[in-house]
Amino acid sequence: SYQHSGPPVDYVYTRNALHQLPDFWKAVALHRVSQMIRPGGILRLRDLVFDTSPANIEETVDQWVDQATTNQSTGYTAEEFATHLKTEFSTFTWLFEPILTNAGFEILERDVRSSVYAAYVCRRRSKWARPRQLR
Repeated sequence: SYQHSGPPVDYVYTRNALHQLPDFWKAVALHRVSQMIRPGGILRLRDLVFDTSPANIEETVDQWVDQATTNQSTGYTAEEFATHLKTEFSTFTWLFEPILTNAGFEILERDVRSSVYAAYVCRRRSKWARPRQLR
C-alpha cells in the first residue's frame, strides 16, 4: 500500500518480507518498487526462495528442517519452519526470477544458500528496455 512521493530513489533493500505475499502480490510489490527506483538504481533483496523443482521439494525441505535448532533462543525450530511452510508464501527461483525481470529489473548477482535462501542484486532497467519474451 506504500505510495512513493518525491524523486526516484537510488537504492532499495528488502529482507525476508516478500515471502509474506503470494506471488501475485509479490509481482505487484516489485513493480511498485521498480517505479520508485531511478533507471540504473539498485534493488538488493534477500528472502526465502526455494532453488529446486517440485519433484525435489520434499528432499529440499527435509534438509532445511534438519538445520533447525531445538533452542528457540538460538534460531528457528523445526516447528517454526513447518509453520512457515503452512502459512507463508515462499516461492521457487524459477518463478521468482521472471517476476523480478518483468517488474523491470536486471539480475546482476544471485546467491542461493542451502537451496532455500536467495539474495539478489538487481538493477532497474531503463523505461524503454523490456525483458525478452518467450514464445
